[in-house]
Amino acid sequence: MLSLLYIICLLMLYDVLSAQLGEIMSDLGDIHTGLPKGSILGLFLFLVYIKDIVAYHDVRTILYAYDTTILQRSTGIVELYAKGNTALSKLHAWSSYNKLLAKPAKSFSIIFKSPQTPVFFCSPDLGLGLDTIPQSSSVKMLNITLDGHLSWHDHVSHVCKNAY
Repeated sequence: MLSLLYIICLLMLYDVLSAQLGEIMSDLGDIHTGLPKGSILGLFLFLVYIKDIVAYHDVRTILYAYDTTILQRSTGIVELYAKGNTALSKLHAWSSYNKLLAKPAKSFSIIFKSPQTPVFFCSPDLGLGLDTIPQSSSVKMLNITLDGHLSWHDHVSHVCKNAY
């Protein structure tokens, strides 16, 4: 079995890769750019590459595969959005510096609150670069649907709909 260090050396020095399934080993193939899509090595190197994103921001960050979740906590809506925009501004600068492209179109924000907390009809915008991040009433994370009240209603509805 090839060690991870050996595989990385092959990729960095020779731009070749081989695959093994059971006892069958493929021939070495040239890699002209990047890594094979879906490769464990690609994910591993990506996570190593972005590991400092967690320490760089004054927020709680959850990394799963290629997804990043940023959690911000506050007692007031104005402070929440101010802290959120500060964190997103730092994230945008970090992404630019590290030659990564953040995609606001694939991003969204959600406010988790108790049902007794009043609804904010004119919440400020969260921005990433020059783009605004849309606010959502529910979010799917690790295949669990969460709504703004952290109830199971949306998740159960989704599971039941897909079961039939």
